[in-house]
Amino acid sequence: MYDSSSDEEHAPEIPALRGEKNFQMWKFFAERYLQKLGLDGFIKGTEKPPVGNTPEDVKTLLAKFHGRKFQAWNVIYTSLQRWYYKIGPFRQRELLKELTNIDYRQFKGIDALLDRAVYLQQRLGGLNMPISDEMMKTCLFGGLIQHPSRSLQTLLVAQYDELDLQGLISRIRQHTYIFDRQADEYQREQQEANRPRNNNGQSSGHRGGSRRRGRR
Repeated sequence: MYDSSSDEEHAPEIPALRGEKNFQMWKFFAERYLQKLGLDGFIKGTEKPPVGNTPEDVKTLLAKFHGRKFQAWNVIYTSLQRWYYKIGPFRQRELLKELTNIDYRQFKGIDALLDRAVYLQQRLGGLNMPISDEMMKTCLFGGLIQHPSRSLQTLLVAQYDELDLQGLISRIRQHTYIFDRQADEYQREQQEANRPRNNNGQSSGHRGGSRRRGRR
């Protein structure tokens, strides 16, 4: 239960989150901080809405309940926000380099590439490094133009100037299944073409028809 006499000044400070390497320590101190404030039940899901005897009581108690719930989640949100936005210039350059060098070969499918590119644009924008839509289109074009799907190459060349960023992404997503399937077919053809051949021109793994033994 919440103790109104809890003194936030004596609550342990939550250390800055630095990703996976100190997540467990961050979680430990965050839980201690919330326990000190009597708010940990909102994060664990054990805190239940109050029950009053009259509608006025219920309204008053619920207002306090939701206020405390907001306070609990605001503690976590504020801590995570500091981690999300406070990264050094080296990491910022890494994110920018990843976006400008994005390539379909790095992903299992086109949708995964698009998701990552959009995330990087949003992430860099939050770090005061806004990426224009035109630059995003250039990055996507560079990352996809060598894709084995001729249909995708045709789309990029024919509609690059006609569509804005969102239109281009939407058009690509509409046909990712076809593009990925064409890429799989191309990969199988390449594997077959590169497979060692025997004297009959068949791949070494291919036995052909069964041989009949001659009569003795």
